[in-house]
This record gives sequence, structure tokens and C-alpha cells, in this order.
Amino acid sequence: MRIALGGIYQESHIFSSALATLDQFRAGNLLYGEDLVRGLSSRNHEIGGALETASGHTLIPLLYASAGSSGQPLRRQTYDELAGGMLARLQKALPVDGVWMAMHGAMVAEHHDDATGHLLDAVRDMVGANVPVVATLDLHANVTRWCPAACILS
Repeated sequence: MRIALGGIYQESHIFSSALATLDQFRAGNLLYGEDLVRGLSSRNHEIGGALETASGHTLIPLLYASAGSSGQPLRRQTYDELAGGMLARLQKALPVDGVWMAMHGAMVAEHHDDATGHLLDAVRDMVGANVPVVATLDLHANVTRWCPAACILS
């Protein structure tokens, strides 16, 4: 099976004064393609666990970005660059048999109150209704009804 792997892990809330810019991700993790595998495979990280358990499958690393919490929504340009980069890499990887996304679930962007859901919805639209899209979320994620009825597998 060909499984695309990536994620944008960021939490937006009012308890932090940090800005939500691309520099924040550069200071945390901003990994593309095979750098994602090299950077996270040996660390105690959910992507490291996915890489370890996926033997026998072809993993297609897309993009992984993580940053600390911010007290403001992600800037439009930051979200568009990260989400656009993820989707462009996924488009090049098609067809895939599944998509696995490491997300936080509480990401807000200036133009998307549920930026996590917006990205997952765009992934669903790209891969179609019959391809599993799986996302890991933090225990206190802000889960909205991002998945339209067409994404439910029958």
C-alpha cells in the first residue's frame, strides 16, 4: 500500500503571546519529503511510530510542520504556504491507498476558524471518498464536523 504521511501540528489559544508565523515553524520543525523521515524516525514521536510500524508499505512523506502554541491565529500566508505545500506534494504522490496526518486539532488561521478541518477536508477532496484519511489529534482538540457525508467509507 502507498500511504501519504504528513501533518501540521499547532495549537492556537489565548494563553500565549507568541505569534503564529512561518518563523515559529522554522524554529520548531519544518520538514519536507525525506527530511521528514530522517528527522522524525528515531525520535519519540507519533510519526516515528508510524514509520516503525509501516514495514511492508510504501510511505510517501509529504510535509511535517510543528510549532509551539500561539496566542493568535496562524497568519494567512503561513497557513497557505504550509497547507499548499502539503497538498501540492500529495497531488504529485497520487494515487495513494491512504493518508495519515499528525495534527493537533486546535489550529486556527486568520481565514479558517478550523484550519485543521479545512486541511483535512482539502485532503479528502483530493484523494476521493474511498481512500482512508486518518488524523491523530491532541486529547483536547477542537473537533468540528469537517468531514462531509461523502468522506464516510461504506
